[in-house]
This record gives sequence, structure tokens and C-alpha cells, in this order.
Amino acid sequence: MRNTGLAYLLWLSCVFGVCGVHRFYSKKYISGLIWLFTGGFLGIGQLIDLFMIPGMVEKENLKYQLSQQQVGQSYLTHELVVDQKQPQKPQSLPIAPKSDSYKVLKLAQDHPEGVSIADCILAIEKPVQEVKQLLNQLYKSGLLEVGNDQQTGTIRYFLV
Repeated sequence: MRNTGLAYLLWLSCVFGVCGVHRFYSKKYISGLIWLFTGGFLGIGQLIDLFMIPGMVEKENLKYQLSQQQVGQSYLTHELVVDQKQPQKPQSLPIAPKSDSYKVLKLAQDHPEGVSIADCILAIEKPVQEVKQLLNQLYKSGLLEVGNDQQTGTIRYFLV
């Protein structure tokens, strides 16, 4: 996981004439090389990056989290295949398919930018209070995270 504070410290290396180190840290290697050889794209790019660093770090962290989820899912799939070879007592899923919780979690998985309460109401077709209670339960269970949309400020729910 990348840290925004460290990215800003690396950005400060431009004071010593080495620009673009923060871009290498954010895995933007090509633009990092351009910044390195052009003095932070003539200083203008370096100045603009002051405002772009949080987004670059967050984007890289999201990529990392998604890759970890995919690795976890492939591991679970492998586990299921191994379990199918050995006759065992079937295990029940913690969340029943097609339940309201399942529908909300699937919706959040399909929309990594987050889902709103209105999105969930449309998906499960329940009253507002029931949907809010369900989202609160999923949050308390550690299955969803709560955040705000950076542009509109609306509450968004994200899959953990």
C-alpha cells in the first residue's frame, strides 16, 4: 500500500533537482522518466502534481486491493476445487445467494466507485429504512466501507 505523506516527501526531492521520484513511487514510470529528464516537465508538471498526488496514490492503492481480492478469490476457487475431490459434508455459504445482503454486495462489487443508498434501494426494492439498516449491518460486519464521493459529497458504500 502506498502512503500519500511519503509521496509528498518524495515530491520534495525536486528541491534538490531530482524531479519525478513521487511518480516512480506511484508506478507511473514513463511520466517519472519524463519528469526526471525535463525538470518536472519544466516545473509546471511538478507544481500540478502537488494536487494530483492523493489521486495517484489512491488509484495505485485501489489497484493493489483489487489484485489482492483477485488472488484471494482464485485461492478460494482452488480450495473449492480441492474440496470437491474429497467427499465432505456440504458447507453453507455465510450469505445466501439472492438475499438482500448478497444483492447489495454484488452491486458494490460491480461498482468499485461505490454505491449510494438509492442504488441499493433500486437493486433490492425495499423501503429506505430497511436498506439503511441492511447497509449499517454490512458495515458493522466489516463487509462494506463507508466514504464520500469527492465531487458531490454523497455517502458511498464500497466493498472491503
